Amino acid sequence: MNDKPTTKTFRTADIIRHIPTGEEWTVATVDKTHIGCVGWPYTLAPFEDVELVVAADDAAHLRLLRSMANMSVPDPRRSYARAMISTHFCTASTLPGLDTYCPDFVALRGTRTCPQCGAPAQMLMGG
Repeated sequence: MNDKPTTKTFRTADIIRHIPTGEEWTVATVDKTHIGCVGWPYTLAPFEDVELVVAADDAAHLRLLRSMANMSVPDPRRSYARAMISTHFCTASTLPGLDTYCPDFVALRGTRTCPQCGAPAQMLMGG
């Protein structure tokens, strides 16, 4: 068993290759040791079984998070996206419609607004 910490980092909307199958997947969720993919069935793979093919840009990252957050059925990807949006993004941006990363946004949990831009939480889901 390999107990070395991984140096691999992934985020939502990255394209990865699943090494055992050779398939390319779009990343939906990321935890400390696994990625979850977009599509059906929801599939998890350990970091050691995947490699990065294309890193997502910020716009693609947020677009996929918003899409997953607005899923109409209960799903681990929806829960993940809602948690990520509510703790990491605000609407302080000079580009209309493109949210920016807000490193202190965890404060939203207590105040329901972004400490940097004052955006209300309902704006974060894009509607």
